Amino acid sequence: MGRQARDRLRKTTVDLADAEVTVTIGVTQLKTQDTLSSVITRADDAMYAQRR
Repeated sequence: MGRQARDRLRKTTVDLADAEVTVTIGVTQLKTQDTLSSVITRADDAMYAQRR
């Protein structure tokens, strides 16, 4: 699912007067014991790990 989103975004063109735009998305898998907060935190952590 994440790869599909990346591929679609990669094919999208937007004229921003030569500005460089990057997208980072955190993806996680839902676990039975998860709360909304734990899912968001894990996805957020995954996103920030990719930005480093």
